Amino acid sequence: MVTKTRCPRCLGNLYPYEGGMKCLQCSRSFGGPEPEAKVAPKHYSPEFKERAVRVGKMLGSWAKAGSVLGIDAKYVQSWSRKR
Repeated sequence: MVTKTRCPRCLGNLYPYEGGMKCLQCSRSFGGPEPEAKVAPKHYSPEFKERAVRVGKMLGSWAKAGSVLGIDAKYVQSWSRKR
């Protein structure tokens, strides 16, 4: 069962998973027993990359954008060069 709650990282839908919630789009867990590193996405969608670059430009710092989105700043910086 999908809920109306959204993932703060990618805005995907969350669903109940092992006592917590899990995102359908990026597979990030919230409040469950699974460690965060185990569910980190291996591939970021083009929409997420564009949003990360927009957030970085808005905040004026790739590092701040990375910390807000929960990813490494080097990814945001490299994606900004490809635009």
